[in-house]
Amino acid sequence: MTIALTTVLTVLLVIAHPDDETIFSSFVHAITHKLNASVDLVCVTNGEGGYRHVEPSESLYDNVRLSNETIGRKHLLRIRQQELFGSGRILGTRKYFFYDQIDLEYNREVNTVFEKQRDKEWVIEQFQRTIKNGNGADGYDLMVIIIPSTNSHGHHTTSGLLALEAIDRLQRMKSVNISIPTVIGESEFILTKSPTYAENGLNSPPE
Repeated sequence: MTIALTTVLTVLLVIAHPDDETIFSSFVHAITHKLNASVDLVCVTNGEGGYRHVEPSESLYDNVRLSNETIGRKHLLRIRQQELFGSGRILGTRKYFFYDQIDLEYNREVNTVFEKQRDKEWVIEQFQRTIKNGNGADGYDLMVIIIPSTNSHGHHTTSGLLALEAIDRLQRMKSVNISIPTVIGESEFILTKSPTYAENGLNSPPE
């Protein structure tokens, strides 16, 4: 059954790596196919750090030694982007924004990720630009992020935090010309309690 809306629901999905969209796959597929929503996607890194786990898949790519760091970092950017486009054709993703931040290593320490792997202010500015202009003058109704958590991959956490910081700064501008999306957070884990991260704005829902 397809539900007819009077206006098109517009959604901006925020992920850290190509393949993180699978965290939201059921949600995205449902809103694009049942609600005819329009979904755009921000990918903060290109996922080239995945060379550490790619060896079982090398036979799919002419046995290129993608598990070798130099070779993997060279080729995985293109491979993982193409895989993201492939999943997007199934999920119904409309448009992609790549922020090209370095995928150096797995690390849960947020400050370390910010120091070594993120151009923090540039990424926040890119988020602001995408939120304001990515869908033209109409903006987005929703922005969906991975809930920041101390139990999560640091790349996932920092991507969510930077997106939230961009929203906060846009709200403080108090401009009637900026459409601020409602933020929805989705967890990688089954949550039995609120995620433990002090800077996470979703940790304390408004009363």
